[in-house]
Amino acid sequence: SERLALMRGAEIAGLNVLSLLHETTAVAFKYGFDKEALFAEKPLNVVFYDLGAAAFKVSVVEFSSAVSKRNKTTGSLTVKGVGWDEELGGVNFDACVADYLVDSFVKAHPKQGKTLRGSERGMAKIRKEAERIKETLSANTEIPVAIEALHEEVDFRMVMKRAEFEQRCDKLWGRFRAPIEAALAQAGLTAQQVDRVEIVGGATRIPRVKQIALDFFQRQQLDMSLNGDEACALGAALYAAKMSTSFRLREFGISDLYPHEVKVKVGGGGQFDAIGADDAADGEGAQAAAKEKVLFKRGSKFPHKKLLTLSREADFSIDASLNGKPMSTLDVSGVGTGLAAVKTARREPAGKPKASVTFALNTDGLLEIAKAEVMIDVVEEYDEWVTVNET
Repeated sequence: SERLALMRGAEIAGLNVLSLLHETTAVAFKYGFDKEALFAEKPLNVVFYDLGAAAFKVSVVEFSSAVSKRNKTTGSLTVKGVGWDEELGGVNFDACVADYLVDSFVKAHPKQGKTLRGSERGMAKIRKEAERIKETLSANTEIPVAIEALHEEVDFRMVMKRAEFEQRCDKLWGRFRAPIEAALAQAGLTAQQVDRVEIVGGATRIPRVKQIALDFFQRQQLDMSLNGDEACALGAALYAAKMSTSFRLREFGISDLYPHEVKVKVGGGGQFDAIGADDAADGEGAQAAAKEKVLFKRGSKFPHKKLLTLSREADFSIDASLNGKPMSTLDVSGVGTGLAAVKTARREPAGKPKASVTFALNTDGLLEIAKAEVMIDVVEEYDEWVTVNET
């Protein structure tokens, strides 16, 4: 739904959307496009450690080069694993500092402090100062705080140290490990098998955030060859140029993965006869008949297609879910009409009609029906004269 909303928003804004691209994949594309020399001889495993304003994302990417028959070297990237925490970002650290400032004001001015949290004007000042404190403590060990007329015309002054900031945000530090472990597990790699760790995102400037990465990957220093603020935008612009017919870029392959699981079931009951892949790239085989099927497993490459077949005598719908949550309902019509047309032609159907629906996970990561068709077998009776030899 988020991808679809983004596409619709772009359409309303009058933008010509060439494709949707994951943030960390855009960063990886920028990295690989500029640094092909690093993986010209052998594959390179890189972890992209991205802490932005609202979310924390980790992506494990393998870069490699291949020589074509024309003796032309082409670089490519393959996303091997991803992990994320959608509620861990720079704003969470701002909130920690803001709470600390409010508690400090209440302690210093008990009478006025009782109503501070209910003051929109006062809390706006607190939040603005909290962001400044977070940014300043990334380079300094302490910072003087001064907010004039914070609440009820009372000025507020104090000194905040980096150690106090880290202590106040204590519950956040432990949340970095799980997304990193999830990405590595999906990629089938250990921390020691990672060649480089690139950090991007404004909030990675927080010293403790960097230290967590250093400790996890057991390194003396991190790789910071990318512009943490601009790498994603530059990568997306490069990818747009690659997709556009107005620009000509050298070839560079991208193989991304879909981080979610998509399941489908027949609306109103019923079951699928079979499900199979039109290619065996992901190693999946056909599944037995069942009421619910895994259409695209977590980590599937895309674009990708799957075929569903089921026996139905009337129009039907298919309910799709994303990670167990309702996603969309797709209506398939024409089954009843086709069956009625056969009967009108005075032909008797041989068994139930077979409906085949081909689902596609397109290049934008959106689920769509690529093709739907119904096969109706009919019984035809006819006379045939056969000459036999009499004895």
